[in-house]
Order: sequence, then structure tokens, then C-alpha cells
Amino acid sequence: LGEELNVVFTEEQFVKGFGRTSREVLVDDWPEKNLSEQQIEERDHKKEEYFRQLLEQEFPSMDGALELFQKLFEEGFQIGIGSSGPSENVRFTIEKMNLEKYLTAYVTGSDVTFGKPDPEIFNTVAKKLGIANRNCIVIEDAVAGIKAAHAAGMKCIGFVSSGHTHEELSEADLLIDSLHELTVDKIDHLLQ
Repeated sequence: LGEELNVVFTEEQFVKGFGRTSREVLVDDWPEKNLSEQQIEERDHKKEEYFRQLLEQEFPSMDGALELFQKLFEEGFQIGIGSSGPSENVRFTIEKMNLEKYLTAYVTGSDVTFGKPDPEIFNTVAKKLGIANRNCIVIEDAVAGIKAAHAAGMKCIGFVSSGHTHEELSEADLLIDSLHELTVDKIDHLLQ
């Protein structure tokens, strides 16, 4: 999108926006300032369209993600997704990974007013799951998401993935470098 508009938006700027809605990034961090509501909406829509095109070409499924969903589901956990991404992206990912059978609920950036670090998205997921916030654990790879989880009164596992370091995610209750590290015992321990 930056290339199309002759605007420079760096990888560093992109990483800084992890966990926030595209709209919020366009308003706060996009190099073009004072965009009209229509321009924000058009850029947001176009950016997400490009994103889905990239995913269609090469889907970057996280190693161990599907196995983790299966394991938690088999152990009786209710699983929800809280993503600041638009509903089209979240549904695309759920379908691409064949996750429907494991999910009890999902909430997207399209369903909330505020993106992370605001806790609205996680509060909404917990409500849809019918579970008290204190009994929820969030797995997050973004600083804004960890802040949102804690603001919602939830424990948070920081997943150190591309673009972030242990230091940046150090506010999490537990840090992991791989989804394979997560066990039901570790999750149960956090809930105690």
C-alpha cells in the first residue's frame, strides 16, 4: 500500500503496530497525516485486501499452532480468538487452518470499538465464552496484547515471535519461544 501511495512505512513501524487495528495505525502512525474518514476507510480496506492476497499465496501457519488447538480442545478447554484484525482476515485464517471445530468464540477488530491495548477485545471473548476473566489465559505475541490481557484481569503467555524480543514481552506471566513449549500443565499452573 505504501508503494502504491508513494509512502514509506517501515518494517519497524509495522511491528510497532502489532495488536492494534489497522485503522488505529493509519490514524496514529501512518506517514500521511490528517486523512479524511473516507481515506482512512479506503486505505484500511486496501491494506487488508493486499494482506489476504499475500496469505493466499503463502500462508505462514505458526509451527505448533494446530497441535496446540487440538491438545487444548481434547483436554476440554474452551478456546476463543481475540484479534484486532478485521473479520475477513480472522475468518480467512480460521478456514485456512481448519480451526472451526476447536473454537467456541472469536472476536475481531470489526466487533470492537477499541483495539489493544484496550481490554475490550478480551473482555468480549470472555463474555462470549461465558468464562470469568480471571479464568482466562491469553497467548499473545504483541506488547499491546499483553497490556490488554492484563487490563482485562487475565493471565498472559508471551509468545516471542518475529519482530519482538523477550525484553519487549517481559510483562507476560510466562514467556515461550515456541508453541510446542506449551503444555496443559503449564496452562493449569498459570490458572492456579
